[in-house]
Amino acid sequence: MKVLILTSTYLPNIGGIEHHIASFSSHWQQLGHECEVAVVEGPIAYQQELIEGVKVYRIPSLLTKPLQLFKPLGTYIPNIKSFDMVLVHDPHYLGLTFHFLLNRKVYRQKLVSMTHGGFFHTAKWKTLKKIVFNTLFRYLVSVYDQVVAVSQSDLIAFKGKSGVKRITLIENGVEELGCPQDKCFTPKIKFIYFGRFSANKQVEILVSVARALINITPLNMQFTFIGAGDDNATKAVDALVNDYPEHVSYFPHLPAQNLKDEIEQANVFWTASSYEGFGMSVVESMMSGLVPIVNDIPVLRKLVNHRQDGLVIDYSRNYNKVAQDIINEFS
Repeated sequence: MKVLILTSTYLPNIGGIEHHIASFSSHWQQLGHECEVAVVEGPIAYQQELIEGVKVYRIPSLLTKPLQLFKPLGTYIPNIKSFDMVLVHDPHYLGLTFHFLLNRKVYRQKLVSMTHGGFFHTAKWKTLKKIVFNTLFRYLVSVYDQVVAVSQSDLIAFKGKSGVKRITLIENGVEELGCPQDKCFTPKIKFIYFGRFSANKQVEILVSVARALINITPLNMQFTFIGAGDDNATKAVDALVNDYPEHVSYFPHLPAQNLKDEIEQANVFWTASSYEGFGMSVVESMMSGLVPIVNDIPVLRKLVNHRQDGLVIDYSRNYNKVAQDIINEFS
């Protein structure tokens, strides 16, 4: 089978969606199928490239996400008719999905979408999301032959909605990104954050706590930040690197193997995220043997048992107090 994945973001950007699609593509090829990725990225120049063995098309659009408008895919992918299925990773069910509604006669392949990364997973703008989910969404989702729910809660939310032809539960898988900690022992306490730099991730809080940890502890602590996105977060991390180059490293983008290497050298994954739909990076880091230090929010409390699996900390408190709590646990 030959599959085309359509998405609005992909490697080398680092985040849950990018990693999810990259892992899917890799495993699909390992099973003997063909898989290519088309990325709609706003006003960019069209290009083709090969990323970790996967052919990637970067397609320009008139508007930025989530309301992308672009020419039919056949304009950029000459062999578009050779694909058996188009998997549309459009968690907001707006721009990419609307494109297929406008071009129904152009595409003859099976159209499938998944709920991974959906904007309805969080409580932010709850009323507006509810209106969209129960009105515009019903019309847009009718274009798909199949919707894949990645969690039981998504299955319940989607099932019975007018417009959804078929829905199947295929729960999120996770990938071991490094080796188990007992095989990767390091005498240093190395913290790592990898993922998107977005407002809800609150990377600036991690930066402030890292600064406090460096200043008040005699322990040998190292910090690695991997990701890009929000300008304020990037500036905060850059400033931390400039002030403490012997303690902090920063990589906006990393190839998969380099990311695994960094994870294998770490022993703590931390996140101050204010909301999560699933907490994929937390689960993946735990599978790789890292101790999680997560923010005290409902989703992460379900994943991490405090002082059994890791630490659940209220990052909204004074940064020095948060740092002292972390030091006390490691002392």
